[in-house]
Amino acid sequence: MPIRNKVKESLTKDSSAVGLSLLSFILLSLVFSFIFGSISFLVSIKSCPLTFIAVDIIIYVIVFGTTIGIMTVAFPLSLSKTIPRFTLLAIPIFLALFVIANYIGYFSKVFFDFIGIYGRSLFRPKPTDWLGATLLLVQYTVLPAILEELLFRKVLLFRLRRFGNTVSLFISAFIFAILHFDIPSFPVVFFIGLILGYLTLKYMSIIPAVIIHFLYNLTVVILSDLDHMLTEDFINSLTRNILSFGSISFWLLALFVTIILLQGQFRRVFGIKGPKALDPPETLSSFIKTRSVMFFLAISVTMMLIYEFLPRIFRR
Repeated sequence: MPIRNKVKESLTKDSSAVGLSLLSFILLSLVFSFIFGSISFLVSIKSCPLTFIAVDIIIYVIVFGTTIGIMTVAFPLSLSKTIPRFTLLAIPIFLALFVIANYIGYFSKVFFDFIGIYGRSLFRPKPTDWLGATLLLVQYTVLPAILEELLFRKVLLFRLRRFGNTVSLFISAFIFAILHFDIPSFPVVFFIGLILGYLTLKYMSIIPAVIIHFLYNLTVVILSDLDHMLTEDFINSLTRNILSFGSISFWLLALFVTIILLQGQFRRVFGIKGPKALDPPETLSSFIKTRSVMFFLAISVTMMLIYEFLPRIFRR
């Protein structure tokens, strides 16, 4: 019993540190969003796409950089010095992930649309020159791939490994999804977080996750821009062709990614359990029941609801 209590106490300390770090992330996001929103309202910064993008990038880097710094005070961040062989397979794995994630996203959107939840509507400026377009590409592809993987996989996932690989994987993926503050996209972001986390644990490097994250965001940005440029009839016809092709390619790519992911490494990844004195449900419970973590979860869920329903009130 004393050993059990010591283990719980140790895990609670780690949980508190993680919870406080995540609360600082939310606080920084709120503070800078308020400042940025106030400036935008006063000087109409949205009318100048280049300035809007540059300021948004600065805020993004400050918020993520500060949170990563806070979380690595006790556990120094050590980057992998070698590039895993898996990196050569990043593109086919990405293709499989993209197809599966889009099916999840499609059915998720249909479900949430049916119950009247439509997600956040974010303002994205339309740059008129190459500099603005480059900055926009960096903002939506390069920075998320690097900073989000550093925070959620390299720092958070590895710091939570004391809880066991399985528990740490699900916790990091859940936090990754909830901090996007968008209800309809939660299932697909959670799924992506699980895959990226698993690959990080398998190869003990964030390099594969960074590459796949970048490719995924880049594809989403390209398709999003095409959606505004193409006619509705062309998009409907293109969608039908993609879905008919996807119905076949989905299973082939899913089979391929499954073979790659489970090639004799599954036991090694999930073989690392939590503390011997506790089983996985207890380690997960000890994390969730920590005050700072509970406070973080309450604020995150509240913010998701605010982002969803507050705009509707102002539109009335």
